[in-house]
Amino acid sequence: IDDDAIFGSALQVSGTTTLTTATSTGLTVNGNISGSGRLEIDDDAIFGSALQVSGTTTLEGNVGIGGTPSTALHVQATDPRIRAEATAGNHPGFELSEDGTRKWVIYNDPDSSDNLTFKSTHDRLELTPSGNLHLKADGSAIKMGIHDDVTFTHDSTSGLTIAATPITINST
Repeated sequence: IDDDAIFGSALQVSGTTTLTTATSTGLTVNGNISGSGRLEIDDDAIFGSALQVSGTTTLEGNVGIGGTPSTALHVQATDPRIRAEATAGNHPGFELSEDGTRKWVIYNDPDSSDNLTFKSTHDRLELTPSGNLHLKADGSAIKMGIHDDVTFTHDSTSGLTIAATPITINST
C-alpha cells in the first residue's frame, strides 16, 4: 500500500507486509488489529484511545505517558503517580538494579504492619505507618529508632541539639 489506507471492517494479511505513505495520515483502522507474529513500527505510534497488549512487550527507546519522553520512562501530568499494586499479603515495590544485579528495593512490607522498607542485602530503613523510623545495620537489630516527638536542630554555635520527652539513649 503506497498511499492512505482506511479500513472500516477487517484486514487480514499473511506474510510480510510493508505500509508506506507520502502523506501524514498513514494507516487508519476503525476497529481492531489482531494477529500473531510481529508488529514492527519504525517511527512514532499514536493511539487515540487505548492500547491493550497481552504477553511480553519490549519497547526500545523512551516511553512517555502524558508527554514527550526525555528519559527511559517519563510520566507527565498535573499530579502524576505511579502505582505498584500487589495482591493481599504480598510486597509491592520498586527495584533498583545495576548491570542485572539488584542493589536496592523499596517496598511495602505486609509482614511488619505495612512498613515502608528500604532494602539492600538486608532491610536497612523502615518507616512505620505511625511515623516511626528504624535504621538497621544487619536487617534485624534496630541501630537507631526514632519514636514519638523528637526534634533535631543544628547551628554553628551550639552544634546538634536533640529534643525529646523523655529522651533515652541505649548503647550496646
